[in-house]
Order: sequence, then structure tokens, then C-alpha cells
Amino acid sequence: FPISASNGEVSTGTADWEAKDTVKAGTRGSMLTWNGSVGATFDWGSLTTAQKTALNNDTNVVTWIKGTDVVGFRERKNGIIGDIINSDPAFVGALNFGYMNLPDTCTSSDGGITYDNPNGCSGGKLYGKFVEDNKNRAGMIYFGANDGQLHGLDADTGAEKVSFIPAGVYNVNGENKLYNLSQPDYSHRYFVDGSPFVGDAYISNSWKTVLVSGLGIGGKRV
Repeated sequence: FPISASNGEVSTGTADWEAKDTVKAGTRGSMLTWNGSVGATFDWGSLTTAQKTALNNDTNVVTWIKGTDVVGFRERKNGIIGDIINSDPAFVGALNFGYMNLPDTCTSSDGGITYDNPNGCSGGKLYGKFVEDNKNRAGMIYFGANDGQLHGLDADTGAEKVSFIPAGVYNVNGENKLYNLSQPDYSHRYFVDGSPFVGDAYISNSWKTVLVSGLGIGGKRV
């Protein structure tokens, strides 16, 4: 819904967009997963043998999860986004957590922006430049859904930029959950049901914005 720039109030009128209308097969962003060792694209050739087995060795399951209807698979009447129950959306845009106030022993060589020995920095004095560099970062909304995915949508348009399928949703306690999701006799299961948390972290001598999320009721993975 539109947000007033003057007072921050949220309009309760017509929504700017709805995910069921903006997330469609053929227009989706990058679909990613974790194959047990590294991040990978969600394509049949990128999956491990165990993941393929959990999908009943059927390439059509990948096609269906990507949003294309498959004859004999479950029909989705309300769009390809799954239900969202306990996952609160997280907005990522121009963030500032105030970490420039942290103690830092670095010696300034350029007005507090760059430093002689960044490898010796604890991050505080470098954070201001990180905030400045990202002040115009495009807004994104991240949320988990019970379609086995964490979704990342453009906050202005609703277009999906990225989705992530955790390794922990393929098979849970012996049940091939992601495969069952696609079948006509499917009954509701929880998948990516946790709320994502977003923060800035100083990693390998540079600041990065990171997102962490669990599966909530959907499983015991982060």
C-alpha cells in the first residue's frame, strides 16, 4: 500500500500491487537453492542426487515449482505464491544501524572515509561510507511462504528479483515435502514459515547487508 512521504501513514485504499499478480512463471528473478556444499541455481542439473530423489526423480517438479502448470500436478487457482502465515516481511533499503559510533582503532587517512590499514579496523569508522554508498539502494521486501521458498520482491513494483529454496525443505523426517507440494492430493504443510531478519555485518574487512531466516514451524534449519 502507498505510504505518505510527509507523515509515514499507510493508505488503506487500493494496493499498489499484489504478489499473486506480479509473481508469474516466465517473469521471475533468479531462483536459487543450496546443494549441500554451495549455492546453486534451482535447475535440475544443479541438484544433488539426494535432492533429485526427494523430488521423485521427476524434472516436472522443478518446472511446476518455477510456476509453470504441469498436467497431472496440483492446480494453483490463486497464483503461484504459497500462503504466508507466520513469516513477517522484512524491508531492505537504505539502512543505518549507527555502527559508525562503535570504537575503532583505525587511523584516518582521508577525512574518516578511508584508512591506512583496513585489515586492522573493527569496522566502526568504515560504516559511514557503507551507509553513504547504499543510501539509494532500491527497496526490497523479503518473506517466506509455504511454497518452499524465501521470496525477494521489488518494493515498488512487486516484481520478484530472487527466490531461495532451502535445502531443509526437500525432505523432512522422511517425507519428500517439496514433491508432495506439487501433487493433487497435497494437504497443507509448513515450509519457509520463519520471519527473515536483516542487518549489517562486518565480514572479511568490509560491511555487508545480510539476511538470516529460519523455517519456523517448517523445520529446524537456518
